[in-house]
Amino acid sequence: MTTAVGTSAETHIAAVDTSQALLDELTAAAADSPGTSIRPVREDIRTALPRITAPGGVAAVVCMGDTLTHLPAKDDVPALVATAGHALAPGGRLVFTYRDLTRPMEGTDRFLPVRSDADASSPPAGAYPKLRISADWLADRCRDAGLEVVHDAPGPHGMRVLAAVKPA
Repeated sequence: MTTAVGTSAETHIAAVDTSQALLDELTAAAADSPGTSIRPVREDIRTALPRITAPGGVAAVVCMGDTLTHLPAKDDVPALVATAGHALAPGGRLVFTYRDLTRPMEGTDRFLPVRSDADASSPPAGAYPKLRISADWLADRCRDAGLEVVHDAPGPHGMRVLAAVKPA
């Protein structure tokens, strides 16, 4: 579950994931982007933010894919939102994409593409427990953390997109 943490107007990114392979892939892909600095951090997102960021010093925290639904417990979500809110600078943004698993998925919405290239002919097999997080519940957790929800809508491929901002 890679989470990117951006700082200031420059492009400095701390990418947090428990998978070294994914961090290595991201670092290699970013090598072709001049002016972008990526610091890979192999750590659990639930504990990484306070260690790698200063309070109020982050321009954005972005959790894409199923980062939220992969957390071990639902109580981890409000804790992560609060930690991200503490790290954000005034005007900083918190962005989540996730699948709202509180409603039945149909058709291709049941799958989250993890790779889109010529080598990927079918989705990987397997299943694991996922949290069921509703849109209203997550928006309320952002508000509880003092963030203003500025966007909350369905996105592509069965994903939902929520963006919140820390008031100035």
